[in-house]
Amino acid sequence: MEKENKQKRCSTWVVSLSVIVAAALIGLFVYQGLKAVSMGQRVVTVKGAAELEVKADVASMSIRFAILQNTLQDALRVSKEKEKIVIDFLKEIGFTDEEIFVGKVSYDEYENSKTKYVRGSVRLFVKSKAIEKVQTLEKRVTELYERGVVIDQDYWDDGASYEISDVNVFKPKLITESLANAKKAGEQFAKDAESKLGKMKTAWQGQISIEDLDETTPHIKKCRVVSTITYYLED
Repeated sequence: MEKENKQKRCSTWVVSLSVIVAAALIGLFVYQGLKAVSMGQRVVTVKGAAELEVKADVASMSIRFAILQNTLQDALRVSKEKEKIVIDFLKEIGFTDEEIFVGKVSYDEYENSKTKYVRGSVRLFVKSKAIEKVQTLEKRVTELYERGVVIDQDYWDDGASYEISDVNVFKPKLITESLANAKKAGEQFAKDAESKLGKMKTAWQGQISIEDLDETTPHIKKCRVVSTITYYLED
């Protein structure tokens, strides 16, 4: 009999302990849930922008010239002569063979009531990390007219093109600055709301945009990024 009473008391103790533990867990989950809801409602979303001026490190430029001859054979011969004139001119400026490329060559035959003729278009382009050479070419390209090369005005391609070869060189600095500016905006909002800025909830980084600084300095790029950050607000 005494043994049965002990077993009953033990079972009752186990059941009571289970109830207490369950109640404690339920209370903890409820507290955490309410806290999460409360924190989720008290947030602020801010944006931080950052800009840098970066000098391009690669430049390129296309040159196309036109020829007009009566036969295809003459067109081929003359195009080779003009091509050599252009290449010699580029080498005078300082371009190497590795920086000079001969692109598309096209010929079209035309015929009217009186005669036949062939019009040819030859494209060359340069690409170099020494952007000052491309800048010089852009200023002097019209000298080719004096050497008997007629530049095809339909294919100027807006002059030289300047690019940044590796955005990773400045990307960390740009992102760090945008995050810092976003945090400053969040701290100011929290201060005005008589609260404190808590931990970061979410973060989103926009794409880095790269544009010419202005029309007169296309080799200087304005690089910009905007980061959007959501912070918790705390009492």
